[in-house]
Amino acid sequence: METGSVFKPIIYSLIGLLGLIVIVTPYFSYEKAYFVDDDYYITMVDSIEVGYEPYIGGLIVAERSYLASLKKKEYYVSVKPISDSLQIELNKASSKGDSLAISKTNDAIRLLEQKTFSVNEKIANQFALKNMSKKKLIAKIKSITDTLSMEDYIVIVANQIRNPNQLSTIPSVKNEQISVKKVNLQDKGGYLLFGLILIGLVAFMVLMDQKIIQLHLPILKYGIPVVLIIIAIFISGSVYFTLANDIKFEETYEKREKIVQNKLMQIKNLQVEFLSVNENYANSWDSLVHFAKNDSAQIVRYLVDKNDTAAVNNALRNNQPIKDTAYIPIDIKVFGEKHGINIDSIAYVPFTKTQFSLKTNKTKNANNRDVFYIEVKTKKKTFVEMLKIYPENFDEENYIQFGSLTEPTTEGNW
Repeated sequence: METGSVFKPIIYSLIGLLGLIVIVTPYFSYEKAYFVDDDYYITMVDSIEVGYEPYIGGLIVAERSYLASLKKKEYYVSVKPISDSLQIELNKASSKGDSLAISKTNDAIRLLEQKTFSVNEKIANQFALKNMSKKKLIAKIKSITDTLSMEDYIVIVANQIRNPNQLSTIPSVKNEQISVKKVNLQDKGGYLLFGLILIGLVAFMVLMDQKIIQLHLPILKYGIPVVLIIIAIFISGSVYFTLANDIKFEETYEKREKIVQNKLMQIKNLQVEFLSVNENYANSWDSLVHFAKNDSAQIVRYLVDKNDTAAVNNALRNNQPIKDTAYIPIDIKVFGEKHGINIDSIAYVPFTKTQFSLKTNKTKNANNRDVFYIEVKTKKKTFVEMLKIYPENFDEENYIQFGSLTEPTTEGNW
């Protein structure tokens, strides 16, 4: 028995199996992601790029700053007797009115202050992260990462992403808010095509071995190159149209995103006006629409210069009005006289029949003053998922929004 006849079936089987594995890979290949209250997720790549390094760096800086403070404290203790004695001498010289002694003591105090400043600077440089040797830095990073649990790490990263400036008004993410889910962002088309090519190659080789395909025959001699050319054209076309669709989708997505952003800004402006009138945000779309369609805003126009006391007094003496009050519809005040905005559809995401998510809240700050929160958002997939060119690997957990329930802001996240 020839060696080739033994190994060929094994090789063909392995190649065919590889083709099947390639085809099914995107259907079973998921990435573990850590969700925070179902709002957004943190992948390991995100966390390493966004949170891991700055967190580790921050820990090391904090530790070295603490060591530097101990060193400075040690120095202060050592010079305190000198400082105290100089202060006593200065007090004595001042009580006696000895200007020469006062001058000498002040000079000594200034020298001590200059020395203290110089020593502090040296200590700061000594413990600065930039002056830490690479070997020590790597060892320190390893010691921290080895002792940090994954759960604590994810919570730290989530807090850094959610509250990078460590604002006291934003509540910290807790362990119980973290949930692990699977996310699949694989593009299945490429895997399917490559897997089919491998399986087709195996089928071709088997048919050749079985003498079903005989390359010396004219039909196969010329037919196979033609088939290969057709396959190459098909693959090239698939790649081209995939890229073309990606480009077209990106263009469409950007246009739609701007329209959605504009809609969110309209809602924001209307909510800000609602807040100024009602001392709270509208917590439902019905109340916001009713406000925009039925309420009026007071416009005060002064008929005389209110800062001109003589003009004001003269108008009052002559029983003339000093101001005129008019009322205009809220929608005209907010959007302008010719805005053309359909107020009834203000709650709906453009290109869809889906409403934006609207959430509001009110709390008290440390000074017992009201703090108002609003968050209006929708998933970005909402306004593009109906497109035929919608890609399978689109990030479906990404939101577009303005405002926040953790920070009193009305800024957009774009």
